[in-house]
Amino acid sequence: MGELYTVDNEFRNLNISAPILKAIDKMGFEKMTNIQQEAIPQILAGSDVVGISHTGTGKTLAFAIPAIQMIDKNISSHPQVLVLCPTRELAVQTFNEFKKLYAYDNFVKAAAIYGGENMVKQIGELKKGANIIIGTPGRVQDHINRRTLKLDNIKMFVLDEADEMLNMGFKEDIELILSSVPQKRQTLLFSATMPQAIKDIISNYLTSPQYINIENKTQVLNLIEQLYFDIEKGRKKDALILLINYYMPSRAIVFCNTKLMVDELADFLTQNNINAIGLHGDMSQNARNLSMQGFKSSKNRILIATDVAARGIDIYDVDIVFNFDLPQSSEYYMHRIGRTGRAGKTGLAITLISSAAQQKALWDIKKDIKSDIKKSFLPKPGSIKDKLVDSFIEELKIFMSKNNYEKYIKHVKHLSQEGYSEQNIAAALIAMHSGTDNMFLPSVIDRTDNSFEKKPKDNFKTGRSKQTKEKNYKYSKKQGRH
Repeated sequence: MGELYTVDNEFRNLNISAPILKAIDKMGFEKMTNIQQEAIPQILAGSDVVGISHTGTGKTLAFAIPAIQMIDKNISSHPQVLVLCPTRELAVQTFNEFKKLYAYDNFVKAAAIYGGENMVKQIGELKKGANIIIGTPGRVQDHINRRTLKLDNIKMFVLDEADEMLNMGFKEDIELILSSVPQKRQTLLFSATMPQAIKDIISNYLTSPQYINIENKTQVLNLIEQLYFDIEKGRKKDALILLINYYMPSRAIVFCNTKLMVDELADFLTQNNINAIGLHGDMSQNARNLSMQGFKSSKNRILIATDVAARGIDIYDVDIVFNFDLPQSSEYYMHRIGRTGRAGKTGLAITLISSAAQQKALWDIKKDIKSDIKKSFLPKPGSIKDKLVDSFIEELKIFMSKNNYEKYIKHVKHLSQEGYSEQNIAAALIAMHSGTDNMFLPSVIDRTDNSFEKKPKDNFKTGRSKQTKEKNYKYSKKQGRH
């Protein structure tokens, strides 16, 4: 089916309802992202669509706008759109985006159904007549089995982050749900990667889909500085504290490969007076919600998460992404670092390694993404303290510009009368504020050296090829060294 709409990159040129346009304007959007510009006309035209895109491309709006547009007001109390997400966090995030988009349309109502929440409460929401259902595979299947969710009128079925759902073992649930929705429907599938299992789903359940491949690797990588640090085994935590105190991010995400390490690292950072909070699948829904609220509000400026738990985090002002543990693949690496450098802002991605095997794995990632990951060295304690002083002085300038400190001048005068110069008073205050004890810096920062950092002796920096090594070996053998 061909495109029916003339579209440039402005939402107002889409053939969508006035209430949706009003909501988009209220959300502050004017120009479409690449995936929105390519996908929305195809979806509005009724085509099945396969969208290949990474995090941060705006794909939620790409399917949410057409989904709301196609709601049939004559059967508005029945579910007409079903969106499956891999995690509770992503389901909640998607639900909130839908709510914003239909804020001015009284005929549209969404319900979020996912594990960890009260089943009775969710049944109540479904009975109120939700026509858009957003949920996780396991809980959606539970509602189907209980007959509290009927899918007879589903016209659009969306699989969001389909590759991650398969990685999490939801293949059987997805297929059961697909068998419960009408054959005559529109199916949309969004995925960051295209493994064989995704190809099988497309082949079996989609009809002549339109493929939209948004290759945003270059765009993402151009905005992100990538560094790695080679650390002695067992000293990564100390290195992380040094780096957090040196870069002073207002918001950062630290990625770990296990739930155990998330908990362990969150406790370690908290004990060292760094506001950190963990996020992983074994936490209760309430605890997960509190973690996200704390991170979004900057109450906790460091979020420590597993790859799965981080799905659904949609925050545009993450300063740094730390790979405390090396990601399992280049795809996961791209997913992780894509959390920073968003909305046109620059970002920083830092990876910690501590073995030759990790160094080789990082080298493979570097080759795969065709981007430079530069080796760097830990900052010295003195440079960290200097940065703290500089930061305090900038804060002091801002405070002084507000001119609300007049009532304290009398105290300075009293000190002057006692023989202290105003210059020494100011210097003493800066020293007090920026000192190790007052800033609650961990004891590792007071080390005179960073002995837990490995001495530079690797080949990752030079990128010596296997052929070069063999050539050197043959030469040395010829010289009688072997």
